[in-house]
Amino acid sequence: MLISLALGTRPGGTIYRIFRLADLGQIEIIVAAESLLEFRTSIARKAGLRRRFPPVLIESFIAEVEAFAEVLVPLPAPAPPRCRDPRDDYLIEQALLHNADVIVTGDDDLLVLSEQFGAIPILSPRQFLDQLDREAAGSSPKG
Repeated sequence: MLISLALGTRPGGTIYRIFRLADLGQIEIIVAAESLLEFRTSIARKAGLRRRFPPVLIESFIAEVEAFAEVLVPLPAPAPPRCRDPRDDYLIEQALLHNADVIVTGDDDLLVLSEQFGAIPILSPRQFLDQLDREAAGSSPKG
């Protein structure tokens, strides 16, 4: 989701709405330090992204993320294997260690775990917003 946010989301779009809810204090976002490193390396690996994001812009974006999200310290040891992409194992481990309510991701390697990993729901950004909308509708006073 970090790259989607950095690329610019349209106001009212799914990613925009999630980060807007965090900005308003309605939800809390936690970000693994490993995700910020992955963000940096993903941009460095892809020429198109490198052209769009000079280093100063990357650091400015990360500072903005750090301003509204809790950034978790890196895991002290490799995470146990849980995902078909071992590079995503840290996300599950961090979520478990910090008692996350939900993992929100667009990563198919994590989304396929949503059925078999029952401890913490793993939802796409759209599913997450839909869930929040259902919860808000259920808590509204009936008139």
